[in-house]
Amino acid sequence: MTVLGAAALVLACGGPATTRADEAKVYAALLADPEMRDPAACGILSDPDLRGDCGVVVAERRMAEGTPVEGLCAGMEHGVWADECRFRAAEKSMRSGDPDTAARLCLSVERFRNACAQHLWDPELAGVWHGPDVGGALERGRVLHAAWARRLDGATDLDDRFWRHWFRLGFVHGVPLPADADAFCAEVPRDLAGPCLKAVGRAIAEARGNR
Repeated sequence: MTVLGAAALVLACGGPATTRADEAKVYAALLADPEMRDPAACGILSDPDLRGDCGVVVAERRMAEGTPVEGLCAGMEHGVWADECRFRAAEKSMRSGDPDTAARLCLSVERFRNACAQHLWDPELAGVWHGPDVGGALERGRVLHAAWARRLDGATDLDDRFWRHWFRLGFVHGVPLPADADAFCAEVPRDLAGPCLKAVGRAIAEARGNR
């Protein structure tokens, strides 16, 4: 008997009053076979969370074996699991050296698009700091920001989140933490003042809380 046949048998034995425990057994049966690659098989599950999670697992298996990521999540129902699938597909694209496809996938995410985008540019952002060299880090940061601004086309909170993280990383790399956020941020380029105040204010609060 196939894995799918065994899963169907579990449901059939449960009758019309199939419980979540029955569904969990079906879910486990479906994914017990590491060779299972058919996303349609997850459709036997009536519980939307189990069905969605099953679809994500199958999609990740196909990503791992080299199936092109664009379109892998297209058959999933709209909702959090479809977003999770696209999020993971975006990360896979980024690891494969394809930031343009990664950005397109993040832009198709609805619920946590900003977090998806951050997972793409944040590792690169860490590389713009070489010690407390603010001038060099700013120049490299602007180049990186421009590249991601082109890809994300104003559809995420890049302008705020990117620079908040840039300041945070600066303090990690040895830029002295100021005592006064207003005075410090009055000296930065005007377009960075808002993110600066948020980042410095949080850093100061965290430093005080750790005393």
